[in-house]
Amino acid sequence: MKKKYKSKSIGYITVLRDFQKLLLIKGVNFSVLGAYMCFVFHADWCKWHENYRAILPVDTELSMFWRCNSSTVTRNRKKLIELGLLEEIDGNTYIKNYDIFTINTVKVIIKSKMDNSHEYYAKTEEDMAKMLMGIEEMQVD
Repeated sequence: MKKKYKSKSIGYITVLRDFQKLLLIKGVNFSVLGAYMCFVFHADWCKWHENYRAILPVDTELSMFWRCNSSTVTRNRKKLIELGLLEEIDGNTYIKNYDIFTINTVKVIIKSKMDNSHEYYAKTEEDMAKMLMGIEEMQVD
């Protein structure tokens, strides 16, 4: 069940320049990529909150904020879930791997010079953590 949540427009996230490589994924176009970024902006980014990674505003609230039709928001949400960039859990939508928008993760990815970093947006937080640990161990060796 959706909880009432006030949209936030304060704060920041870190985005890899490789983010645009998500356009290489079948089904992702410029519009879908922009919608994904807008959903990311509205997710709860604080790891200490019970709703960490959740996009809590309802589609009608987001449509008012983004000045579009709520069916556009719903259609993009469903498309992003289908593409594996968002996930639905107990009626709430979550950013699948919000950690990729944090400075520490971005630093590790940049140092490792990964060519396929666009693939990591659809990984789970746990998969990403394991992968980053492996990269950091290789860098130490």
